Amino acid sequence: MLTAACWFALFAVALMIWSLFDPRPIPVIVAMSIGQGVGTLSLLVFAYLVLTEWRAETARQGSVERLSPVPGTQAAEEPSAGSSGVRR
Repeated sequence: MLTAACWFALFAVALMIWSLFDPRPIPVIVAMSIGQGVGTLSLLVFAYLVLTEWRAETARQGSVERLSPVPGTQAAEEPSAGSSGVRR
């Protein structure tokens, strides 16, 4: 998907450059409509990929932190079934 987002962005840039070198109405309209749409699509795909990768990475780090406590700290004791849960 990342490769497709890059190709979409390059295509959008090509349409924008075409309108710079050929300033007739049709290339400008194509660049402003199709180029903008394709460029926005590439940005949305890229943002989606960044967000999903970020969420997966934070989930992996969270599971690692839960499995390996920080050295030098003690785990909190759980109250037994007969106790009231109040620590002294």
